[in-house]
Amino acid sequence: MRSHALFVGLIVAGCSSSSGGSGSGEKPMGDHTKKLLQQHTEIWKMMGLSEPAQKELNAIVVGVEGALEKNKQAHPELFGKEPKRAKQPTHDEYMAAHKKRFDALKISAATQKELLASAEFVWKALHDPAVAPKDKEVAMKIKDMMKMGPPPCCDDNIFEKAK
Repeated sequence: MRSHALFVGLIVAGCSSSSGGSGSGEKPMGDHTKKLLQQHTEIWKMMGLSEPAQKELNAIVVGVEGALEKNKQAHPELFGKEPKRAKQPTHDEYMAAHKKRFDALKISAATQKELLASAEFVWKALHDPAVAPKDKEVAMKIKDMMKMGPPPCCDDNIFEKAK
């Protein structure tokens, strides 16, 4: 079942990169990065995102993780901050926050269209009592996965940490 969903106060933050690996000239991924990619790939599939969107977003995951690791050494004070996210946004605030984040991440228009449709699905699934229980369950799982960490994907401090 392809559910369009996402609680992405989303997605990671950062700069585009490739996933590296042997023969690419880049160092191989660490276990933490592999785990993040696996987690995010599961989220993208639950959301029903296209293959190109998944590849684009996974490249962002790898880029952000690399920037975070680099900055952890240079600016350890940034990493003690509590996650920053809106407490109880309205629908308009929720959608605007996602759009702002996607723009900051330089996510392509095609992928943003898929992500915004997913954000809309999640909002509705979490707030509309008429939504099917199965869709609510998918939306809750995505919401919970986006809050996992470290770092939690829906932490707006990630933009500062991954500069």
